[in-house]
Formats: sequence, structure tokens, C-alpha cells
Amino acid sequence: MNRREWLQQQIISNNYKIGAELGILKGPTFKYLIENCPSLTLIGVDVFTPDRYWKHSNIDLKDIKPMYWYDDLIEFSDKYKPRAKIIRGFTNKVHQDIENNSLDFIFIDASHDKPSVIEDIKNWEPKVKKGGLVSGHDINILDVKLAVNEVNMNYQEGPDNIWWWNK
Repeated sequence: MNRREWLQQQIISNNYKIGAELGILKGPTFKYLIENCPSLTLIGVDVFTPDRYWKHSNIDLKDIKPMYWYDDLIEFSDKYKPRAKIIRGFTNKVHQDIENNSLDFIFIDASHDKPSVIEDIKNWEPKVKKGGLVSGHDINILDVKLAVNEVNMNYQEGPDNIWWWNK
């Protein structure tokens, strides 16, 4: 089972209606969930810019052209409005625009360095309703594992290097 199928299973079995995927890159998981979970509203957040342009500098994304697949994702999300929403931005800023306790789940797959993962969890977990799903990808990467373990030692692991817990 891959992460898309696992998330779909969680969404359907828990009747989740709204979630956020942080770090959608080209959007395979985002698209799959929108197409296969007809009651789901999904927010996808990414910078859509190669790491070399933003990772070590304080830049404004308006100054950098997004990757070529960004337009395809916007076109895809337009077909599924208002259920599909793409936000081009940094996860450590976009969270400010999302109301606390408004999401059924989050799936974190953005920056994979320890400080960024910790920051994403701490910024986005308050957005998830009590009983909702806090989850992410790449628990096999040491920095991700250290970050997740630091925030919640009681996390669980799932297929395809998923980590998760219920809030």
C-alpha cells in the first residue's frame, strides 16, 4: 500500500472532509485524493521552486518563477473547485491563514530537515481537530524520524514510510 492509498483509506474510514498536504511537489497524492475522495476538500501547500533558490535565503516567491508543473496543478485544481485549493507559499507562513481546529488531517511532506519538520508539526497540529490525523512521510529519513520522535514519542509508522498519530 502506498501513501495515497493509505490516506484515502484514512479519509474514507474516518469520514474526513477537509485536510492539508504540505509539500505536494508535482501533486500525485493531491490529485489522487481529490479524484478518489469526492467528499474531500484538500489544501495543497508548496513553494513550487527548486530548493537552491530558497533554502538558504529569505526570498519572496513572487520574484521566482514556479516550476513548470505548477500551471498544470492550478488547472487541475480549477476543475475541482472549491474542493481543491493550491497555495504557493512557505508552510511556516501559510499556517497563519488556516483556522485552528478546522482540519480533519494534515500530511506533512515538505522540508525534511529536523528543524523544519518540527516547525511544521508545531505550526500545523493546532489546525487539526481533536481526534484528527497528524501524519507525514519519510520517517525513514533520520532528520524526519528525530523530529517526529521529539514532538511525539507515541507516533506510529505505516506503509510507504508514513508516520502518524491521532490528535
